Amino acid sequence: MRRRALLATVGGSLALAGCAADAPTETDPSNRTDSGSEPTDTDTPDAALPDDCPTTRGYGVGFPPDTEDRAAVETFVAAYETAHLNATAVNHGADEVGTVRPRIEGSTAVPGSGSVAGGWTVTAETTWYEERVVEVELVAEPAEPPEGTDPLPVDDLPDELDTLPGVVREAAASGETIERRLFDDSEAVREALADAPERDGTRFLVADGTTVGVTLRAVVEHADNAVRAHYLLTPRLLRRAEGYGDDVDPREGALLECRA
Repeated sequence: MRRRALLATVGGSLALAGCAADAPTETDPSNRTDSGSEPTDTDTPDAALPDDCPTTRGYGVGFPPDTEDRAAVETFVAAYETAHLNATAVNHGADEVGTVRPRIEGSTAVPGSGSVAGGWTVTAETTWYEERVVEVELVAEPAEPPEGTDPLPVDDLPDELDTLPGVVREAAASGETIERRLFDDSEAVREALADAPERDGTRFLVADGTTVGVTLRAVVEHADNAVRAHYLLTPRLLRRAEGYGDDVDPREGALLECRA
């Protein structure tokens, strides 16, 4: 898997590398042709099954279809890859997760036992994104307090706080907007600000006779994710190899499904 984590305000694009030689990935369906190579033992449904068969990941999406219908095979792989990544790669603890969306890049029938049902190789490219709040930023600037309120004196803040009173004093002295990241003390800062008057999410404190408005702003990490998976499917087993290199072979991939 390739991951790139970047701030939400920074754009980026995914650089896609070549696919495996044994799993052609033509993007134009009209150019797709059946492979002319001879199958290995694991390509054919009547070959000796792996020692750890039967096995399943239990994703509830069925089993590789025994069919000559390319569209049905590709639909199955897209559903299986979605379930697999949701179970193994997606961080469901993130504040927001974008759609896990597989795109089939190519599929090739693998001859075996005189039938196209000997198997398929299918390559899928899947992208999704995740966002999470990783830090809190403190923003302080001189401001007029709400009418009829008394701003919280900075000297009344808890002695253990350092960043908050420093930022308030700096903003009051400079007359400028001051921004600072909060790390371990963000919850303590929230508790201290609860005693200050508030308007539209801004709390008001006073330092050396100058009122300062303080706002807490979330810093969001945005991670774009991309995975290319190469599948080998027969009516009795499914293997999956992951990677962007030219030497990725689904016949050597992890065995995820197998039935005797």
